[in-house]
Amino acid sequence: MATSLLHPAPVTVVSAEDAAPAQRRSAWTAWLHGRVAVVVDDEGPRLLVPMGTPTGAAVVLARRLYAVGSVELLD
Repeated sequence: MATSLLHPAPVTVVSAEDAAPAQRRSAWTAWLHGRVAVVVDDEGPRLLVPMGTPTGAAVVLARRLYAVGSVELLD
């Protein structure tokens, strides 16, 4: 599990396909600009990866982007 200085709790990587349309667009925009979209809720931070089923490489990249602070926080 990856952690960040901003949010020391472990994070979950999920597909953006199940998110609201505005969050899906934001996840794609962030991904294309070298950031990962993050939604923080009661369960902790969730990293939105813009693909149906996140691949191992996408999960590693999302956690790395989060760890270095290259994030876009979504509502």
